[in-house]
Amino acid sequence: MPFILANEICDRFAATGFHANMTTYLTRQLNLPLVKASNTLTNFSGTASFTPLIGALIADSYAGRFWTIIIGSIIYELGMIGITVSAILPSLRPPPCPAQLNCKEAATSQLWVLYISLLLTSLGTGGIRPCVVTFAADQIDMTKSSVASRGWNFFNWYYFSMGMATLTALTVVVYVQDDVGWGWGLGIPTIAMALSIAAFVFGSPLYVKLKPGGSPLVRLAQVIVAAVKKRKLAVPRDPAFLYQNKELDAAISVNGRLLHTNQFKPCFIRTTLRPLGSSLHWKPSGITCLQRMGIGFFINIIATVVSALVEMKRKAVAAHHNSLDDPKAIIPISVFWLVPQFCLHGVAEVFMSVGHLEFLYDQSPESMRSTAAALYWLAISMGNYIGTLMVSLVHKYTGQENNWLPDRNLNRGRLDYYYWLVTGIQVLNLVYYVICAWVYTYKPLEEANEEDGEAANDEIEIPCKRLNDGHGDGEVELTMSTNEMVRIV
Repeated sequence: MPFILANEICDRFAATGFHANMTTYLTRQLNLPLVKASNTLTNFSGTASFTPLIGALIADSYAGRFWTIIIGSIIYELGMIGITVSAILPSLRPPPCPAQLNCKEAATSQLWVLYISLLLTSLGTGGIRPCVVTFAADQIDMTKSSVASRGWNFFNWYYFSMGMATLTALTVVVYVQDDVGWGWGLGIPTIAMALSIAAFVFGSPLYVKLKPGGSPLVRLAQVIVAAVKKRKLAVPRDPAFLYQNKELDAAISVNGRLLHTNQFKPCFIRTTLRPLGSSLHWKPSGITCLQRMGIGFFINIIATVVSALVEMKRKAVAAHHNSLDDPKAIIPISVFWLVPQFCLHGVAEVFMSVGHLEFLYDQSPESMRSTAAALYWLAISMGNYIGTLMVSLVHKYTGQENNWLPDRNLNRGRLDYYYWLVTGIQVLNLVYYVICAWVYTYKPLEEANEEDGEAANDEIEIPCKRLNDGHGDGEVELTMSTNEMVRIV
């Protein structure tokens, strides 16, 4: 576990330090207009959040999480090296433009170096993001009884470690980029990423490596085809008479097996009418994942409102000191005005991200956990693309004189209006989320005990055994025995 966390901490430090100040790099070093720079980064961020779905399918189906992380990290490192080299070599950048007026933009060939490097980082991210958190969770007992008995939550500690790495990158690396130079500013994250790969590989003999269980999409398609073929057959009253093959499912049911549910039958409508108190229950690990996500959405709305108010204050101070027409003017307002919105965004992120990751891990089948984790990044990807569309439309249709998001001088823009627009969208999203959370039913996955084919105390056990000795390659297989049982969730 320490090697995995060290890898992820170095990776998050590198990724945050690499991208946190990238807008400044594109506008000040490559002389791109603000909107073009913003859209470029948003598009590649969206791509980086989409590729985890591909990486997760590869990990769950063929390569396994360990090798997917290794390959993804190497590709990511190549992309970081490319941008670092472009920051060092003057031939890969346009002439400096300190005044930021009538600047010569980067040539097409120079931009292609940037695009290829960003594409490599996006592809590498696809192998890292969906696999690291699930691979780390593979190393500990995540059964329901074990999680309930622990005084700590794995996902909380995981996200805390990532937060500390992000904080360090945002302070140390950004300072180096602004006050020392972009060569070292991008070189430090590149070195950190190389160290993360080394740390991860060094701990390889200690890992529990579950072999991939085959493509989850193939199994999903098989279920759909079988359901269509047998749609006219009568369903037995007792779920025990339904076909089950525990030996066939053992390889994809190390920590649990989904039980029969009527959730998707017409009686699902009935669940929408259950009392609110039955869904807002407390769990041994704290409030439910859905509750945490809802709290995060609400706090995020408050954070955006605060952002709009602070921007109004900043514009007022700039106008008072006749600085509206100077895009490089330092506005005489304390930087601590930004503290409330960043604190609120941070708290909201903790509630939403931790709740989302735990929800996807806990509510997905074991064979699809990397794929489920990729859905987290897929949602972010869609948000990035929608963000790009919103910025482009607002910039295009708010006119030339009073453009909300101008290319060069944000002092003459109306960024506060854009924040209010985002606030309205967030409110609608929260209403939609509450409706979805209200009707959601948690998957019926229980600890069970099965003796001689008869269930006892509403518990079910699957006859499988997890071997810790492996076969010299560090991978774990499953063997079947009628006398050896392992308790699962």
